Amino acid sequence: MKTAKLIAKNALFLSAGKGLGDLCTFIFLIYFARYFGADFVGKYGFSMSVGGFLTVLINLGLNALMVREVSKDKAKNATYAGNLLITQAVLAALIWLLIVLIAFVLNMNSDTKIILVLIGTYQVFYKLSVHFDAEFRAHEEMQYSAVLEMSHKMLILVLGLGSIHLWENPIMALAVYPISGVARFILGWVLSVSKYGWPHFEVDYPFIEEMVVKSMPFFFITLLGQFYDRLGIILLTLLQGESASGVYLPADRLLVSVGVGLSMLGTAIFPAMSRLSHKSGRELYKLYERSMRLIVTLALPAAALVFIVSEPIMVNLFGAGFVESVSVLKILSWGLLLAGVNIMMNSLIIVKNHEKVWVRMQLFVCLVYSAACLILIPLYSYMGLAYAKLMTQVLFAVMAYGYIRKNIHQSDMVKVTTGPVLSCIAAVGCYYLMGELTQWITIPVVLVVLILSVFIFKAVQFHDLFFLKNILMNSDRSAEEDEVEQVYVEKSVP
Repeated sequence: MKTAKLIAKNALFLSAGKGLGDLCTFIFLIYFARYFGADFVGKYGFSMSVGGFLTVLINLGLNALMVREVSKDKAKNATYAGNLLITQAVLAALIWLLIVLIAFVLNMNSDTKIILVLIGTYQVFYKLSVHFDAEFRAHEEMQYSAVLEMSHKMLILVLGLGSIHLWENPIMALAVYPISGVARFILGWVLSVSKYGWPHFEVDYPFIEEMVVKSMPFFFITLLGQFYDRLGIILLTLLQGESASGVYLPADRLLVSVGVGLSMLGTAIFPAMSRLSHKSGRELYKLYERSMRLIVTLALPAAALVFIVSEPIMVNLFGAGFVESVSVLKILSWGLLLAGVNIMMNSLIIVKNHEKVWVRMQLFVCLVYSAACLILIPLYSYMGLAYAKLMTQVLFAVMAYGYIRKNIHQSDMVKVTTGPVLSCIAAVGCYYLMGELTQWITIPVVLVVLILSVFIFKAVQFHDLFFLKNILMNSDRSAEEDEVEQVYVEKSVP
């Protein structure tokens, strides 16, 4: 199967699984917010952030290392799987005890303590089950990851809504999370064993030590990423209270759901980039540039659309009690573009074995983010967190692009982004020119203007559509057809 077709298949499965899964938990969050209000949404968000940050220690970067090594040599799967599972199981038990201890000593009410233990237990089992996702990614059979993600989040939705209607108790509603985490681990185990056989559970201490040492760059990347994702909510809760976090969280979760396609496309592309990095630098950079063009073309209009319709989205979904979240969503919406671009630059830097440089950049950005949160949150509450998040996303993108252009590959991102930028300016301008017209008229007109502008300003060009067509429909082309496309692309690319 050709690289393009394989990427498309994996991206489609991951996007469908992750997208439907996130939709399920997002629907649960909507109901949870409408029933229990911003205070309990804040408790939920705080517990997710604390649990998510601590459980990153279960991973230690081992999953990313396994993807990189097993994707090169599938025969290593059983050895990596067995030693990795043993290591992570020990770490998971220790982290769960740490979460319980933190909940016990936490200077918060009993509801927050109980919710932290429930969500922390879920995070422990979820992080353990991510090992199986790494196996599926390494074998580029990501439909099984999609099954894991979708099925356990559907379980959250079904059991969670049932709990809300039966007991109308927020703690009972959140108790479904650890149940779904255990179910995800069991299903992942069954799928992994049936596909790749039993792991080799012969403990090899030198191998584990070597594996941990090699995984450290991946671990610090993951740790700093989780620090960046989770610190804001934790500080917002501690400095401004659970209600402020409850205002911020719905906007943040909405954008996670909207951006799932971009993140899954990046996830699907990573193994292919890793493989090409050892075979053909020219093919690697061609894949990188095309993927970047497609991500910008998808992400920038999506960001503009979310910005435009932020008020009806928040009010209609979460209710009038969350109208303050509209301003947060307007600021964070532009992070969709930055997140998509950063995913691709992250992948290129890692497959070129520049992980240590990436860690240093992330460390610097996290330090800036921490300082920005400590300054802006006391001044502007949840809006301060939104400002800090967007500002540091911009900083991160600028640093990564500068490093790649100087040390890895000189691609002209100005030419990639000009068309999408002009398209979004046209759409936003149209929205404001339509003034006080109803949203039912304004939004369809803006969508039409946006789509037309994408083609008028060449945000999408013919060779990009050719690439998508070949990905989605035509994997078995002849060599002559490959040569025709290559000649056309070389003439078309600016």
